Amino acid sequence: MGFLSEGQKDLFCDGIFIRPATPEMERHLEEFSDMAHACSERVRKDHCKGERLMPFLDCMSEGGE
Repeated sequence: MGFLSEGQKDLFCDGIFIRPATPEMERHLEEFSDMAHACSERVRKDHCKGERLMPFLDCMSEGGE
């Protein structure tokens, strides 16, 4: 499975249904966004550009702490 091209969507899909997010999913997305912002700020201060990906991912895996 993966992403479909526009041609594949036309060929294989009858339509697209976008389900609204549940309150739980909204809360989860908000927490994830807050954590990503906090990690980004922390890493930006402590690491040079080009050396931030791994510290950012480590921060995210630690829950933004």
